[in-house]
Amino acid sequence: MENVTPSIMSHVSIGTNRFAEAVAFYDRALEVPGARPRSQHD
Repeated sequence: MENVTPSIMSHVSIGTNRFAEAVAFYDRALEVPGARPRSQHD
């Protein structure tokens, strides 16, 4: 069994018309608290 750290948030959904820029922004922003996206839908 993997050692899984519990998530602080259940889920977040944010819409955008500039998807590639948003992904780059949130990838950098999520690094600060040590978080990462669990799934991504194009």
